[in-house]
Amino acid sequence: MKLFYPGDLVTIRIGCLKYTPDGWATAGRNDEGLILFEIINLNSYPSFNDFFGGTTKVKEGDIATVIKRIGRPFKITSDTSWFEYDIYEIFIKKSIRQAFKANLSRF
Repeated sequence: MKLFYPGDLVTIRIGCLKYTPDGWATAGRNDEGLILFEIINLNSYPSFNDFFGGTTKVKEGDIATVIKRIGRPFKITSDTSWFEYDIYEIFIKKSIRQAFKANLSRF
């Protein structure tokens, strides 16, 4: 499991990752890519309404800076094989948003 650390540069990874293999959404969607939100609710994810606050549209390959690791939703096991569900706070397009590790790649 490779963690990201504050200050790391990452790129947005979309590919087939609008949904996880388990069928859970990792962000909002639009025709050009994803919509990242200010907050992903750690208490309720995965459920019907887990994304809140301001939004930013992102595309494959957009560059962001990691601010910090937020954690993993409480309903997701802490087993290290589920690290793709870790949530990071990132700075992207002049905004602070949250993203799942599944949608981030080291720059």
